[in-house]
Amino acid sequence: MAHGYMISSAVGTLTGHAHPVINFPEAANQTFIAGDFVYLVAGHATICGADPALIMGMALEPAHNTTAGLYTIGVALALEITLFGLCVYHATAASALLALADLGVTKDIHPQAAGTWTVDIAVDTTTSRFVPLKLIDPVGTQYGRFAGVICATYRQIGFVGA
Repeated sequence: MAHGYMISSAVGTLTGHAHPVINFPEAANQTFIAGDFVYLVAGHATICGADPALIMGMALEPAHNTTAGLYTIGVALALEITLFGLCVYHATAASALLALADLGVTKDIHPQAAGTWTVDIAVDTTTSRFVPLKLIDPVGTQYGRFAGVICATYRQIGFVGA
């Protein structure tokens, strides 16, 4: 079924500055694209699975699907100040709407397609990973985008300054 999800993106910081970016060597045989969450495995950027235990940040360019360490990729680090833009998801499409009531409430995130992670507005459990803090699109927009942060428990890299 067709949907209106946009590619996920790093959209800035809580301090109003550009999001922090560091280049990391790419793990072997990676096929992620810009907008996918990645984490470090043995010092190499690797795509996160559906329920990531750790999130280093968001890939800013596609992987090369080749030998480990042959290329580096830019990653927007998931720090306490880094904002990521993710679309709303709900199992019932008509309910996948941006709402002010979801701001500040920790939510689950899921990959929908390559480079497209979404915020499941129906799920807010103790293992949720994302806190929506701002609306990017107007209230009521179907598949609209939140700007939010990754919860501290799931950030692979700690605070390094603002």
